[in-house]
Amino acid sequence: MTTFLDRALPLLDRGFSLIPCEPRGKKPLLGVTHASTDPAIIEAWAKRWPEANVAIVADANFCILDIDDGNAFMWIATLPETFSVRSSEGKVHCYLRKNGFEVRNQNFHPVGSLRADNFYCIGPESVHPDGHLYKVIKDVPVAELSLGLEQQLKERADCIKRERENGFKNSPDDVIVRGGEGRHEFLTSRGAYLPNGKKDEEQLFAELWAINEKHCSPPVDEAWVRRFVNDFLLADDFEPMKETAIPVI
Repeated sequence: MTTFLDRALPLLDRGFSLIPCEPRGKKPLLGVTHASTDPAIIEAWAKRWPEANVAIVADANFCILDIDDGNAFMWIATLPETFSVRSSEGKVHCYLRKNGFEVRNQNFHPVGSLRADNFYCIGPESVHPDGHLYKVIKDVPVAELSLGLEQQLKERADCIKRERENGFKNSPDDVIVRGGEGRHEFLTSRGAYLPNGKKDEEQLFAELWAINEKHCSPPVDEAWVRRFVNDFLLADDFEPMKETAIPVI
């Protein structure tokens, strides 16, 4: 049986920050603030949770491209050869080394996302909830994220965001979005109008959750809404929309 330590040691050799996750699952046993590169700490976790999955955390040195649609991502950017892990069919985690400039989280929904901070991905040889293994598909050094690639990713994310917002900004107040990724796009668009620089995380969550319950069938799960509020509505570079641009809910 592959143990937590078996999974963690090769990743430590690459310099990754790690946390343990529940066996055969994605839920962290310790949050990302506990991420460590210390072999002694990793060994202590291995004794406590010998069957745990391992997760790699985006930190000061590494960021992660979480690609949900490999074919569609070719429109987003051409990536360098870099250490990559297949999470499931068509989905890949590509790791990139930060290169001295600030890198922020970017969203290319539904194609993927760039995670630079406060995020983790399950590592290779861990067990997916459906039973298959996360597998290394490119066993090469971690490539550097160039400034040119980072700017290209940001431009693509901004373009996708504008298109998504335009698709829903004039939707009627009684619209019901049923199932699928359309609910995420709808909430992303409506959520863009909520921040005013004065609301805290719980206020933003409460307002977006109310929109979710009213307009999405079935509602998007709480974890997605909280992640969206934390990652995007509270981001330093987020620019709120004018409140008059859409009907008041």
